[in-house]
Amino acid sequence: MRNGFGIRLPGIVGIALVGLVALALGAWDAQAQAQARTPDPKQRVIIGLRAEAQGVGVSTQGLVRALEVRIESGGGRVEERLELIDAVVATLDAELREELEGDPRVRYVVPDGVVGTPEFWARLAPAPGPEQGSGEPSLAPRSVTGSAIPVELYSWGVERIRAPEVHRTRLAAVPGASDTGSGRALALGALGVLWALGALGLRMSPLRRRSRLVVGGLLVGTLAALSGCTAAWVLPHPGVLGEGVTVALLDTGVDLAHPDLRSNVLGGIDFVNGDNDPSDDNGHGTGVAGLLAAAENGLGLVGTAPRVKIWSVKILSYDERGSISDLIRGLEWALRQGVQIIGMSLGTEEDNAALRDAIRAVHQAGVLLVAAAGNKGYRVLYPAAYPEVIAVASTDENDQRAWFSNMGPEVDLVAPGTNLLTTARDGEYQRVSGTSFSVPQVAGVAALVMAAGLRDAGAVRRRLEETAQDLGLFVQAQGRGLVDAARAVLGP
Repeated sequence: MRNGFGIRLPGIVGIALVGLVALALGAWDAQAQAQARTPDPKQRVIIGLRAEAQGVGVSTQGLVRALEVRIESGGGRVEERLELIDAVVATLDAELREELEGDPRVRYVVPDGVVGTPEFWARLAPAPGPEQGSGEPSLAPRSVTGSAIPVELYSWGVERIRAPEVHRTRLAAVPGASDTGSGRALALGALGVLWALGALGLRMSPLRRRSRLVVGGLLVGTLAALSGCTAAWVLPHPGVLGEGVTVALLDTGVDLAHPDLRSNVLGGIDFVNGDNDPSDDNGHGTGVAGLLAAAENGLGLVGTAPRVKIWSVKILSYDERGSISDLIRGLEWALRQGVQIIGMSLGTEEDNAALRDAIRAVHQAGVLLVAAAGNKGYRVLYPAAYPEVIAVASTDENDQRAWFSNMGPEVDLVAPGTNLLTTARDGEYQRVSGTSFSVPQVAGVAALVMAAGLRDAGAVRRRLEETAQDLGLFVQAQGRGLVDAARAVLGP
């Protein structure tokens, strides 16, 4: 069949198809060329400066300014300076990054990667392993009904590491001796007096309220025993409680108004929102703080070191993640506050030169560093994997490796990490599991050792390792063993 021009219609259709294919190929090629010309997306990096490249008469500030000019001329932007490690945080493209890596004034250019809680990393890609199955307990925290516990309790983990023995024993006593018998008699005697005053109807309303709390607390204590908690005596303990030691917790913040924490929290800083209010919008940091420093105040829980003071350094957001640069800023801020111990219930899965430099700088300044090994059942997270840091793994109620606990030659110590009762947001309480919550128990024992008179960070670390209980587990799972407060403070 032909049209009016004498050309067969099938021929016209074929020519049209060939043209369409050519147009499509041309458009694809143009798009590919445009993509090749388009620079890579901007990357947030940490640029370490080479101090020896400053030259005579050139200050670090001058070097930073010179690099800032170069970065901005290349389309990048300097975000902030990290004075602790002579570095800057910048946003730039891959081409400019490659140029800077060859600059003699630059030591390294590394990603400003993600840090997160061990629970955050476990949620991203949980490692099943031979022990984990469909019936394995979840790492998600569980709230405890009721915002007030009318008697002081020890979480089973704090009891297992024998912190209460240190709290109850005067240093003047024979090492290993316990005054729990006299404490029990005094407590019962005081309880009888309070109850009698209440029964007589004396007009001492605060006293009567306390007597009712104590009596009610005996009932609660009985119930709590079913969940592994041990009642603490309401009277002040005569032993070592962490006095005179300050700890910085780098985390999601702390519930500053919690009845069990407010007397021990000095304040803090929020690097997530850029202010001085480190309030916890997640609950993770508050849980860590409770196991470390829940106060001896007649209500709720008693932490490992109930009179230690806390600086809350909020570097993780509500979703339990943050950046390496904020972690470094948090370390620098804590160092300026003069803390003796830094607890990091967080980490990152990749080694990072900038983070390594920061850890070394803080360690050289004489601060004891404690961090979580992680919850995915294999490689230890950073910074716990660095030799300057005490890497803490977890055990369960049977003194076995907790099913989630990371392993490796970097593990130094273990502490209980399953089903632990601790503080929660809004003045409440929660049950938690994870290596995050083993960290404050080790940090707390370190605080007890320091409060007893041994202040050098290296010596404290050696004391913790030398007095740890060998649980008979693989070295990669337990390191030197279970931290033991009584042996570390009172002696074998």
